[in-house]
Amino acid sequence: MEGSLLLPLSDGLVIEQISQQAGQIIVSVRATVERLCCPVCDTASASMHSRYVRTIADLPHAGQKIILKLRVRRFSCRNPLCIRHIFTERLSDLVQPWAQMTNRLREALCALSLEASELRRRLGMKMTCGVS
Repeated sequence: MEGSLLLPLSDGLVIEQISQQAGQIIVSVRATVERLCCPVCDTASASMHSRYVRTIADLPHAGQKIILKLRVRRFSCRNPLCIRHIFTERLSDLVQPWAQMTNRLREALCALSLEASELRRRLGMKMTCGVS
C-alpha cells in the first residue's frame, strides 16, 4: 500500500500495515529502494547488513494519536577504502535522523509555539515559568 491521505509518503516508501490499538493508530512503513549510496564515499550498495524499527510520532488524525513504525535498514559499504563500514538509510523527507517525530509534526509544533508567543504578546501576558 502506498502513502494515503492519512500519511502522504514520498516515492520509495510504502505503508505495510495500519492497525488500531488502545486509541492510537499504528502505521507500519518501510522503504522500497534496493540500493543506497554510502554517505561518506558515495559507493552504491545493495548489501543489507541488518534492520531495526524506529517508533515515530506523527500528527494526530480524528483525535487519535498516530504512531509510525519505520522499518529501517543498515547497509554495508562495499568500498574497502571507506571509513564508514555500515550506514543507515535516511528517510529525511519523513523524519530527521535520530528524531522521534515526523517533520510535519515538528513543523506543526513550531507553528503552534510561534502562534502562542504572538498571542501572549498581544494579550500582554508574560510567562512566569522561565519560558519566553
